[in-house]
Amino acid sequence: MAFTFLICPDAELILEEARKRLAPGFSLRSFWGDEPLPDRYWQQLTIPPLGEAGCGVLLRQAHLAPAEVWSRLDALLRQGRPGIHPFFALEVDWEWSKQERSLAPKIPQVVRKAKCFAAATQRGWVWSHPGLSRAQAEERARAILAAAGKAIAPEARRLLQEHLPLSAAAIAAEMDKVLLAAGDSPTITPEHLQSLTGAPTWDVFALMQAALNPARAEELWRQLRHDPQMASGEATFGVLALVRREARILWLLTRGEDPGVRLPAAVLKAKQALAQRLGPSGTARLFLRVAEAETAIKSGRLRPAQALEHLLDATSQP
Repeated sequence: MAFTFLICPDAELILEEARKRLAPGFSLRSFWGDEPLPDRYWQQLTIPPLGEAGCGVLLRQAHLAPAEVWSRLDALLRQGRPGIHPFFALEVDWEWSKQERSLAPKIPQVVRKAKCFAAATQRGWVWSHPGLSRAQAEERARAILAAAGKAIAPEARRLLQEHLPLSAAAIAAEMDKVLLAAGDSPTITPEHLQSLTGAPTWDVFALMQAALNPARAEELWRQLRHDPQMASGEATFGVLALVRREARILWLLTRGEDPGVRLPAAVLKAKQALAQRLGPSGTARLFLRVAEAETAIKSGRLRPAQALEHLLDATSQP
């Protein structure tokens, strides 16, 4: 059975690549590796869809799937099944590798040990991308605006270069706002980029420090309620990803290990102090809180903005 591993921190780029690799007439169905896989996932991998040419079966967040899932996949993927193309999305961060002397994806051992991953690597069934560079982000934004028939004023292009998010989905959302602001104007001007340039840059470490400090809690909630991106939930998924990354750094620091990222001395000292204050159990709870927030959003139990507020509220509890 031909299958593909897609390694990239940007979920939208993964979805685009999966769709490119699908055979004509194939649909794409997604499941999540960070939660128990339903029987329907295994059925999709074994029984071709009726009345369709075939389907792609995408496992999002596959790097978070437990070892027993990979053992089952190792056995299942040995058998070819026409009309089914499995995809495994490893939505992992890329870090500097001393061994390879370049950026490399941080793939967990449970995936590296899987026979299907070794087979895919050997057969060239692995696609990897470190995420958008600033130049690629600008190119993507300009293509969206050009497709809408818009030219870009030179001063507006400079602002795009400086303020674009490095996320394919976020770029598409921001360009929708820009086009709405531009209306019938044939040219994008700096005034049309207000939603982009006016968006605050959130310091997630400072956000967590505020959540953990009762004296600053009121200030934090006031910030949340009055910030449009936070209040609307637009920033939630980005903040959750950053909190998880911050928790990973703190976890390594609690164990006296190198966090694997370059930090100014003052910043490293502050993070070490917070890591010591939280300890291993407190840092582990951060991962749990993020998982709970993501589950609440996916299940529809909470809106993104509510989930974010619950996350920060739970973080502030002992």
